[in-house]
Amino acid sequence: MQQSAETFLPGLSIPSVLFVATLVLFVAVLAVKFKFPTPWIIGPLITSAVLTVTGYTVPHLPQPFVIAAQCSLGIYLGLGIKLNTLSNWRRLLPYSFAAGLAIVAFAFAISYGMSLIYPISLVTAFLSVAPGGLPEMGVTAHTVNADVSIVTAYQLFRVFFILFIVPLALRRVFGGEDQSFSQSSKRVGDNVR
Repeated sequence: MQQSAETFLPGLSIPSVLFVATLVLFVAVLAVKFKFPTPWIIGPLITSAVLTVTGYTVPHLPQPFVIAAQCSLGIYLGLGIKLNTLSNWRRLLPYSFAAGLAIVAFAFAISYGMSLIYPISLVTAFLSVAPGGLPEMGVTAHTVNADVSIVTAYQLFRVFFILFIVPLALRRVFGGEDQSFSQSSKRVGDNVR
C-alpha cells in the first residue's frame, strides 16, 4: 500500500502535505473571519506566498488533482449558466462573439508587448492579462507549464484593483454611498470571484 501511494504521489511526504493543508485551511478561515474579498482564494494564496518567501518548499499537486480541479471548475461554470435567461441569445450572439474576439485580441496584444519588455513567455503573459477568474487562470497556467506565480500575481492584482480601488474611485466620482452603488459593487465582487 505504501509503494502504491508513493507511485501515485511521487515526492510528497504525508506530514508535509498535512502541514500545508492545515495551514491553508487555517488562513482561509481567518480570511473569512476578517471578511477578505474571495477569502477561499486569497487565504491559500497568502499562505503559499508566505511559505515560498520563507524558503519552505511547498509540495506540488500531482497531475490527477490538477485534472480534477479543472473538471470541477468546468462543472461549476457550466452549472452557473441559466438557459432560461438566454431568451434573446440569437440577437446577442454576434455581439457576444465580436466582444469576445476583441477582448482576446486586446489581451494578446498586451501580452505580446509584455513578452517583449519582460523576460516572460508569451503564454505566461497572456494568462496574466487574460480576462478570467484567478483560480481558472492559475490552473490553466499550471497545465500549460506557464509561470504560475506571475500569472496569479497579475490576476490577484486585478482582483484587488476591482474590489478596492474601483469602488473608491466610483465613490469619489459619484459622491457618497447610496444603496444602489453598494449593491452594484457587491455584484462586481461576486462576478470577479
